[in-house]
Amino acid sequence: MPVNGGETKRLSGDNRAIGGLAWMPDGREVVYASRRTGRPQELWIVNASGGTPQPLSVAGENASYPAISRTGNRLAYVRSIFDENIWRLDLTGDGKHGSDGPVKLIASTWMDNAPQYSPDGRKVAFGSDRSGSFEIWVCSADGSNPVQLTFLAGHSGTPRWSPDGRRSVFDSHVNGNADIYAIDADGGAPRRLTTDPGSDTMPSWSS
Repeated sequence: MPVNGGETKRLSGDNRAIGGLAWMPDGREVVYASRRTGRPQELWIVNASGGTPQPLSVAGENASYPAISRTGNRLAYVRSIFDENIWRLDLTGDGKHGSDGPVKLIASTWMDNAPQYSPDGRKVAFGSDRSGSFEIWVCSADGSNPVQLTFLAGHSGTPRWSPDGRRSVFDSHVNGNADIYAIDADGGAPRRLTTDPGSDTMPSWSS
């Protein structure tokens, strides 16, 4: 928008969070960080008058908070590396942890979180961005045989099994704001459960 006020102009239209931005010295373009649809967080450049943003591949994945030198020949940025894994802790009858201590159950070089065992204890549902965007995954109880359930190219997470183990509910930002979805335990097309403009997250089944 103009410094003295006036009409605002939207430059990015994919409803994703912005992780920092910077003007090019000539004022004609803006560099910003965003996790655009189906991609990890990267740096993008867009014309200040509007247009289609283009990726700046020089920064790579998980880049944020860009800064441009006054001469425009240097770019500084932050590159964050996250590696969150899922661990298992066996409990004894008195509620104290076993002698073996925590054991790594589900791991990758990306983010793996929000796990829940299926009601029969044979599978684990969890969220992960190992495919490039946060999706819902299912694996065997020992962490083997991971299978991707959703392909929404958004930010999906916190899966929770239905009491009969036939479905899972989860939240996803695929349409901009977060809504609740349900999906069959063996995959398929997710069904959207909430449609209001508010942010609906962290679902849970009644017993």
